[in-house]
Amino acid sequence: MILAYASSYADGTGSTANVETVNTNGVSHEESYWQQKLALVHKGMRREDVERILPPYTEPRISATSGGMYGLGYLLDEHWRVAMTYDVTGLRGKTETNRFAENCLFDVPKIGRIRPDKQELESICAFYHRQHHQEDEKIADALGCVEFTGYNVSVGDLTNDEAVVGIKVSVMKQVGSHCEWESTEPESDWQERWRISKGEWVFVNRLTKPSGIKIIR
Repeated sequence: MILAYASSYADGTGSTANVETVNTNGVSHEESYWQQKLALVHKGMRREDVERILPPYTEPRISATSGGMYGLGYLLDEHWRVAMTYDVTGLRGKTETNRFAENCLFDVPKIGRIRPDKQELESICAFYHRQHHQEDEKIADALGCVEFTGYNVSVGDLTNDEAVVGIKVSVMKQVGSHCEWESTEPESDWQERWRISKGEWVFVNRLTKPSGIKIIR
């Protein structure tokens, strides 16, 4: 969900002094807030000064390098991200400690809102449950009876940073010799809440318990 962009080369130099440091402390802001901060940033500014104005909420990620420049992106808060390009051509002979701080901004950064993606959430959720299937089996009273090996995921209510997800056990393997587990709901066996945290979907809690029964034969 980190975005970077490239632009054509243009000369630009400059630095800042007494730049206000902004620390969001995880608080999310409106676009107007970040646009005001963006107005303080200009081409040729050192990376150290840029990050005083637009402090990273997550670890910055280098997306691409080419011709003495590199793309960089990170989250500003839970809802906004920023992408920019830095020029490193004037840093030959610089020490390891200041080589990033003194990179020069190649162009004005671009900000964008994080957009939740249903397909991404479905994939992440299914993978999560395949890794935690024993917990699901325990709550469903099916542990030692069957092993849940496949899940269908349906995303219901989706807001900017939260979603209600329906989970349906689609494939299971019998491990007990005289017992089975049967779903009692046609749509989903249970529902749960997921939320975006620092740009990633994370499990929050179950809203309902698995709706199935264990059958002893």
